[in-house]
Amino acid sequence: MEIVKEELLWAGQPLSVELRLLCDEDNSGDYELLPEEPLKLRWRQLKQELRKLGFVKQGRHDRFDEFSLGESSVVITHDGRMLLLGVNPADPRRALALAALFLTCDSQ
Repeated sequence: MEIVKEELLWAGQPLSVELRLLCDEDNSGDYELLPEEPLKLRWRQLKQELRKLGFVKQGRHDRFDEFSLGESSVVITHDGRMLLLGVNPADPRRALALAALFLTCDSQ
């Protein structure tokens, strides 16, 4: 299993994360992103900013929300863990960029 450790910014502060490749087929990858510490996301603000960028909310569940943009989807739990599905091409840098976009939407 490919694992990448990286620092992203959240609310102007560095956030250590671990990115794991779960599946890679047909140049599309699924990743799991685990922040070092649980996050307290500002859901209303996050959803508003994501809508402005063209993301569509696919579902709300007790423990997570799902958003999509084109062929990619992001499932984000209420403590900040993410599943990044359909990342194309399957590249950890692209998955990290998608996660960073979500974190930026929460911290504006």
